[in-house]
Amino acid sequence: MKFRSDDGFLIRVGRNNRQNDQLTLKQSDGRDLWFHVKTIPGSHVVIRTEGQPVPDTTMTQAAILAATYSKGADSTGVAVDYCPVKRVKKAPGSPPGMVIYENYNTAYVNPDPGLAEKLKIFEHSPPGFTAFLNGDDPLLCAYDFGRQKITLKSICVTYDMKSAGSL
Repeated sequence: MKFRSDDGFLIRVGRNNRQNDQLTLKQSDGRDLWFHVKTIPGSHVVIRTEGQPVPDTTMTQAAILAATYSKGADSTGVAVDYCPVKRVKKAPGSPPGMVIYENYNTAYVNPDPGLAEKLKIFEHSPPGFTAFLNGDDPLLCAYDFGRQKITLKSICVTYDMKSAGSL
């Protein structure tokens, strides 16, 4: 799954043990930041940093996603460990999704499915396209082309990928 933080950072979340391995060990850069709930099963969560400093808001949102997509989703004050991906390793012979990590920090957050829905990126959206719910408003669609942002206040049911550049 893919999410966009309020600060604009891409946050990716594994859906199962195999995806967790792929996301953390194959698809992420060593400078990206990895998050996982402490001592209980859950999804691996990775912020793509592209070498940029990550604001606290994005770090908190990633930790909340890790808590939300874990067995601790019904708890409060969930401990979430985080560190650069380069500090996460696969133990020889360990099952899919099982990793070891060092030199980490821990955040305590409350799971928030509403935040997850707000930040979620629709899987088949073209680059620059974001669709989201805003309270009681209908689905809002935002197209972000560099410095110019266009927001359409209408229900977006389908989007033709062939017309992505014809706005």
